[in-house]
Amino acid sequence: MLKFNHEKLRAARRGKNYTLQDVADRLQIELHAYWRLEQGQTQLKVDQLLKLIHIFDKPLEYFLEETSTFHEVTDKITDLKILVKKLDHNELDIESFQKGIEMVETSLIPNLK
Repeated sequence: MLKFNHEKLRAARRGKNYTLQDVADRLQIELHAYWRLEQGQTQLKVDQLLKLIHIFDKPLEYFLEETSTFHEVTDKITDLKILVKKLDHNELDIESFQKGIEMVETSLIPNLK
């Protein structure tokens, strides 16, 4: 999963020597609304993200980061692929396969809440 990195927003603003008000004006939002974006207290809208990319001349990837949940889910998908491959090659019986699936689900579900 990707999430907006509000700390990089602050760093980009400071790197350009813009004030909070400068960026708020460019985004056409109130100063307090921009401050809340920089603090991570409010959700960023897609159109705002596109404007920020233009304002700071940064790629989209600069403002986004992968969460640890993304990596955990990717690892679990790999585990599932291994289980399916073993089942396909008759290296695993159905009961063991089901137990493997349950273990993956048990380890994954708490991270998705």
